[in-house]
This record gives sequence, C-alpha cells and structure tokens, in this order.
Amino acid sequence: SEQLLQMPPEGQGFYMSQERMEQNADLLESVLEDFGVKGEIIHVRPGPVVTLYEFEPAPGVKSSRVIGLADDIARSMSAISARVAVVPGRNVIGIELPNETRETVYFRELIESAGFRNTSCRLALGLGKTIGGEPVIADLAKMPHLLVAGTTGSGKSVAINTMILSLLYRMKPE
Repeated sequence: SEQLLQMPPEGQGFYMSQERMEQNADLLESVLEDFGVKGEIIHVRPGPVVTLYEFEPAPGVKSSRVIGLADDIARSMSAISARVAVVPGRNVIGIELPNETRETVYFRELIESAGFRNTSCRLALGLGKTIGGEPVIADLAKMPHLLVAGTTGSGKSVAINTMILSLLYRMKPE
C-alpha cells in the first residue's frame, strides 16, 4: 500500500527564483565571454538536480569550442561538473550545471503520478524525474538489456530497489 511510503515534506520541491536564474545566466554568459565565446543564454530550465542553460552561440562560434570548455565552465561557475552538448534539432548548446541543493525524489511521488497509474505497461518501472520534474516511467518488457553502472555511492542499489518496488506495486498479488 502507498500509505507505507514516506510522503514528501510540505513545500518540498526545487525552487529557484527568477532573479537567481538571471544572475546565474548572466554569470555563465560572462564566463563564456572570458573564454572568447560570444553568445546569449536564451532559456533557463531548472530541474530537481541540475539546471539547463540554453546557450545560443554568436554566428561563427563552433559548438566544439564550447563543448571543450566544460571543465573550465564548471570551475568558473564553482560547480562540481558541467555537461555541455548540442541540443538536437535546435541552434542552441545545452549547459547543465548542478544545483546548490538537490531535490529528493520520493518513490511515493513516482507511483502516485498519473504517468505511473495510467500507463499501459504491465512491467512499468518508476526511474526518477526529468529535468523538468516529470516522472520517468519505463517499460521493462521493451528493454532487451539493462545495465546499471556508476561509482561507489552513486545510487545503483537504490535504483535497483526502486525498480523492484515499482514492479511489486504494479503487479500486486491479489
């Protein structure tokens, strides 16, 4: 029963003020300009763990130049790491930086979500949340293989336990 699971605390959820997002975007633009990369942050999408900054480079700026600056961007933004990649089908480069505080994703949120409850998948797995905070539900039956990898303490066992619990909550014995 879902009642056995911990409820997310009231007011829980990641929140970043508009002012803070604009400050970070301006700082990121100035960091890129310091490295000789001109362009503009056109959109900021905060998520539970990382915030995605969509950078539109000025004409003539190679995306490989921006991608190669990932470690320098992280250092200059006082972040642990930065992921930089071209956003497919758009003229922007996505720069993901970790949030100062991570939002805890509660299993109860996943299994009570409309995505989990209304899916037609018999073997639905609740895997987490997208950068936009939407639940990620996958169908185990459509996965020919499943590889779980990561460093020590990164959450591999938690992920597998979540997958098993998803199946148990979906395929009840009665």
